[in-house]
Amino acid sequence: MGASKGFLVDQLVLDIDVPRTTHDVCLRAEIPLQGVTAVMGPSGAGKTTLLRCVAGLERRGRIGVKMGDETWQGEDTFVPPHVRAVSMVFQTTQLFPHLDVLGNLRFAAKYGKQRNGAVIELDHAIALLGLEPLLDQSVDVLSGGQRQRVAIARALLTPARILLMDEPLASLDVPARREILPYLRTLCEELALPIIYVSHDLDEIMAIAARMLVIEHGRLLAMGPVEELSTRLDLAMSHEQRATSVMRGHVDRLDVEYGLAQVSIAGVEQAQLHLTTHAAQIGADINVRIAARDVSIARVRPEATSILNCLPGRIEQIDLDEPWFAMIRMRVGAQHLLARITRKSLDDLELRIGDSVFALVKSAAFWN
Repeated sequence: MGASKGFLVDQLVLDIDVPRTTHDVCLRAEIPLQGVTAVMGPSGAGKTTLLRCVAGLERRGRIGVKMGDETWQGEDTFVPPHVRAVSMVFQTTQLFPHLDVLGNLRFAAKYGKQRNGAVIELDHAIALLGLEPLLDQSVDVLSGGQRQRVAIARALLTPARILLMDEPLASLDVPARREILPYLRTLCEELALPIIYVSHDLDEIMAIAARMLVIEHGRLLAMGPVEELSTRLDLAMSHEQRATSVMRGHVDRLDVEYGLAQVSIAGVEQAQLHLTTHAAQIGADINVRIAARDVSIARVRPEATSILNCLPGRIEQIDLDEPWFAMIRMRVGAQHLLARITRKSLDDLELRIGDSVFALVKSAAFWN
């Protein structure tokens, strides 16, 4: 049985002013409690402090936490953490070393019966995280990714009204992250339990979240859909080496001979993309992630090129923060796309805001 939908609420309201040694965490946010909301920012930005406030683990300063119609924390109110029915997943797994995988999960399920919140049964948690082959193994012999999958399943077995995940993949290497992300995506899609997911890795966030909060120096800089915030040039993430755009697409057909999926981009007429299939299904709505460094710009549509993907766009912004490169934000239909090109290319093409151009995108830049 999946998580009960009866515990979904409209929004979580936070009004926080917490003193810290480096800088105070001072923010107000109204977070829709449906699906996954990511919280992104550099180390020390205040992401973990936000989670601690929600969980009832922070008492310093002025803290207001309202869950739907219930006030969890305020001037004269403090609901203890165990009463709030919040589950948390940390960077460290904190599994019981004297118990095998099944023993760890059974302990969580037994303890969870004492709490109120959405319910997920043991067999369902095991299936969601793909733990069937690991149940009789000692946790000491598990890989980092396997241990984190067990920790997540254990958190799901503790009935909760909200699940908080504090950089759960931060301690894992790249192969382990790739191993666990599909499981995270599945549980986020299947469970009705609202999730707040903290990370500083945009790739992780794009894989599972629809909306995002961006925090820096204890302040909320922006909140909105991931595809919108990922291309805003006033946010630091759009200037990183791995700067990426997210575009919504629809799989129209599969080209089995060449192993490609033909994808139409929402809001762009008569322009399609080709990406390696990766189990794409005809009729599926997908998010297409495009690295800014994999986008070139042309004044006219090229007729003979190895690059299959060409999208018409209009330049909205040009940022020259880097000495040798320019970051360009284009409107493509109803969406946005970033391109990182050299200053020489910018000058040679005499690109200006408002120009109509063509974005050339390598097929290797797409993920399902």
